[in-house]
Amino acid sequence: MTPLRTIVALALLPAAGDVARAQGVFRVSPLLGVAQIYDSNLVSTPMPSDRQADFITRVSPGIDSEYRTPLLTVLGRYTLDAERFTRHPGLTSMTARQRASLEMTHRPTPRLAVAAGAELTKTRTPGELSAETALTLSRASARRVAARSSLTRRLDLATAATIHYAFTEDRVAGGPWTRTHAATIGAERHASPRDTVGLDYQLRRFLFGTSSAASHALVLGWTRAMTPRTSLSIGGGPRVTDGSAAPDLSASIRYQFEPGHDLSLAYARTQTTVIGLAGTTDTQSLAATAAWRLPSSLQVRVSPGFHRSVHARLPADVYRLAVGVTRQIAGNLSLDVVFDSYVQQGSFHTAPASGSISRHDVIVRLVATPAPRPR
Repeated sequence: MTPLRTIVALALLPAAGDVARAQGVFRVSPLLGVAQIYDSNLVSTPMPSDRQADFITRVSPGIDSEYRTPLLTVLGRYTLDAERFTRHPGLTSMTARQRASLEMTHRPTPRLAVAAGAELTKTRTPGELSAETALTLSRASARRVAARSSLTRRLDLATAATIHYAFTEDRVAGGPWTRTHAATIGAERHASPRDTVGLDYQLRRFLFGTSSAASHALVLGWTRAMTPRTSLSIGGGPRVTDGSAAPDLSASIRYQFEPGHDLSLAYARTQTTVIGLAGTTDTQSLAATAAWRLPSSLQVRVSPGFHRSVHARLPADVYRLAVGVTRQIAGNLSLDVVFDSYVQQGSFHTAPASGSISRHDVIVRLVATPAPRPR
């Protein structure tokens, strides 16, 4: 264990006497999902003549656990995806995807909270690790290790200060590794019953093998509950990366018609990394989500989105539309049907760089989940 991990682990542990006096509750629940998937472009190629489609059967067992005392909460989860390909048996794998996560929160006093978490993800579809850009990538073995810790101190009834640190390492077969260290110090204040304002200073260090980059950002945020059903959030400020200035922006609005019926719209402009690429990537995204519940206990979701990414002055645009329908069958058993249509114009990983990649997925899955965790 590295010194940093040792320090974080010791900070999270309460005193032995506190543990002995606390009444702990421990729970372990199984997870299981079964899905049938149609993928129209398995290898994410821009050439229509090279596109290969297939039907995939996915079985996803897992385990969900939690331990709670009045002062300490520990949440853990592990899931495994085994996939069988009908037309491409060489892609069949018992470990197509693995995810493990651990979250811990310790509240030694009513005003102080210490939290930490870690995640390990292994996958053969590395595009799943580029959610901020939505870029599609060719199939390859990829891994992400992430860890984070935070300390929040409530200064008074309306003001809280936070120190946060996060680390991420991405690796993909045949590509460079990337590491990101991010430290944030900030404060948040409830200026009124409807308004919350915050100010954060962010320092990020990006490492790409033998090269690196440093980024500084000062972000001011404001959230307002415009009505009991409508909320607006805006944030932004200057960001400087190795002497180059650009804005960091975010804005979102949500309107809830009634429980189970809501509409949201979000915009973001920031800087990130893309797995398998050396150097930072500037990205912008605009996404909307509409969800409503039908009388027949069906939950319907429609989510269009647009992403633009620029890496080494090369642009790539992603247009996406997801439509999902969920039906609660019994208890914690549900049936989910999702159609995902995806078009990417431009690429940083495939030739030609100006080509267009289209992909359409249909997923039908049956999911058994544990009861919701109490908060």
